[in-house]
Amino acid sequence: MNEYSILIHLLTQKRENSSLKNTEILGATQKEICKKLKFTGKSASIRFYSLLEEVSKNLRAFGLHIQKNPLNNHWFITQDSEIQEFSQANPFHDKPKLAATLCAVLAVSLTQASSVSVDQVKEVRKKKNLMNDLKALEKMKFIILSENQILIHPNIGYFLNIDQFIELLEKRAKITDFERNIDKNKDKES
Repeated sequence: MNEYSILIHLLTQKRENSSLKNTEILGATQKEICKKLKFTGKSASIRFYSLLEEVSKNLRAFGLHIQKNPLNNHWFITQDSEIQEFSQANPFHDKPKLAATLCAVLAVSLTQASSVSVDQVKEVRKKKNLMNDLKALEKMKFIILSENQILIHPNIGYFLNIDQFIELLEKRAKITDFERNIDKNKDKES
């Protein structure tokens, strides 16, 4: 097998996650790929990223690209968003409250290092009962419920571009701050 074939195999493999029951891991870490390809020494990282870039260029013609799941550091192959929209149904189609609940969970989890409590999400969502939504999100493998605590499931990194989500939150926060400043200035003028 050549390097391309080995890399494609590693990036598309699915295997059971030993630390989380009933979950699969897609792809492989940089360390696993370098070990399998026998990339060692100081040049291992350079060879890894060069090969990723080379394979990525060839995959673009097929509407595919290589992405890293920031929650478990696994590299994997995924479809471009335009193709994915046509080939895969939106898991939140006709379920906007699930999407809103997931956004609230993610927003709260980004502000703290520990797990998120159900009460914190209720406060953000301004809803009294979210357990049905949370159970549905757990069934979709986006979150892990443990009593009153919510953990982000590592599989969410395969479905959501975390970096893009953070950028959207930052932009929204800047817009909100800007709007508040405008309101303050109007109050001063009155």
